[in-house]
Amino acid sequence: MKSLFFLCLVLFMDSNSVLAQDDLLTDGAELLFREVNSNLSNSSKNQIFELTEFSVASNGSQFHFEGEGNEEFPFSVFIYPVDLNKDGMEEIAIQFGNAFTSGMTGASYYLMVPDDENSYHRNFGLPGFLSISEERNLNYPDIVVGGPGFMPYPVWRWNGEEYAFHQKIEREIADNSTLIMISDASASYQETQKH
Repeated sequence: MKSLFFLCLVLFMDSNSVLAQDDLLTDGAELLFREVNSNLSNSSKNQIFELTEFSVASNGSQFHFEGEGNEEFPFSVFIYPVDLNKDGMEEIAIQFGNAFTSGMTGASYYLMVPDDENSYHRNFGLPGFLSISEERNLNYPDIVVGGPGFMPYPVWRWNGEEYAFHQKIEREIADNSTLIMISDASASYQETQKH
């Protein structure tokens, strides 16, 4: 009986150590989410870092894309947690880049969106700046992408699985629409999380 108890105790402790390892942030995820007010688990942060395909730059404070030759072009990253569909699960907008990765715009965006199992999926990955529209589909807002040379502006719509190109709108329509920059939406969202 004592051996069975001891065996169960060892198995329980071993399973707890495996679960605890899930809570450790990788170096890349720790740098990526440094100074970010988010309710994501460490496991989700690690998954999001993997989806970016970034590597930590040799300076230890920036990133570059994985692959030979990319280390010569490090870039800063800004993380913008939001709750686009108001379901309590954060979507994560990631602004990154430089002229090497993003051309004249100088910045690109990913939008990491969780599915029902809280597994994240990467959207966008293109140069430009993301603005949230008041138009919605399946409870997610349309996203308008702006930046140098982006006229008419592409509008992306949630199709139930990902953001897909929907239509283009002229500048006059965009100027007369209520658009919120993703960084401003994130600041508002993070303010609500402090209370």
